[in-house]
Amino acid sequence: MRNLVILVSIISICAWGCSGDGKFKKTQTAAPIQTQQQEIAKEIGRGLELLKGDRIVARDVFADNLVCSVKMDKSGVQRDIFILKKDGSGLKQLTRSRGYNASPKWLWDGKYIGFYSSPTELSILSKEGQNLKKITFANRSYCEIFLDKVVFFQAGKFYLMDEKLKPRQIAQISRKQYDLKGVFFRTEGIYFKISFKGRLGFGEAAECFIIDYRGNMKQIDNNKFQSKVFS
Repeated sequence: MRNLVILVSIISICAWGCSGDGKFKKTQTAAPIQTQQQEIAKEIGRGLELLKGDRIVARDVFADNLVCSVKMDKSGVQRDIFILKKDGSGLKQLTRSRGYNASPKWLWDGKYIGFYSSPTELSILSKEGQNLKKITFANRSYCEIFLDKVVFFQAGKFYLMDEKLKPRQIAQISRKQYDLKGVFFRTEGIYFKISFKGRLGFGEAAECFIIDYRGNMKQIDNNKFQSKVFS
């Protein structure tokens, strides 16, 4: 009797583990880890062929709203800005230009969208797609979006854009002749380094600074600068 029970158990196991053609079924394995682009496509939702896969260059999320920079051609030269809900609803194309529209960010609690409309131009749009502000930066000037802040540097002066889209000067470099060697944005402020000719015009010297977002600027030593920007 005991042998019969064992035999029945073996037959049951084989019947459970085999397919109809007598072959063992393949054990299901865990799905491969999805790439970042696949995760983005999943987050956007189903049925949005335009925004799937590697066509998404950059994105930013605020609450339930998603803003994306999307490749509009195979080369990726033309990129446009889209917004939508994370569930895929409310899809809207905000830019329709032949060129570079990249690195979009939500600004001021999702009120506006900032993005680079060319390598040397930053644009700010309303959620409806209305052009509100353009900042052109070239010839030793630049503009940067960090968190929900827009910082602009020109002619030795740092400006912080407020929610009314008006630049407010927060700091100025007092030296007449210098090169801006590096600017690094952190939550506590802006770290930057300038270089200039040493005493009597020989060699090269450098000074490091931090500016908080209220406009207070102070000089720091190089070791502290290195530890803050590369930590």
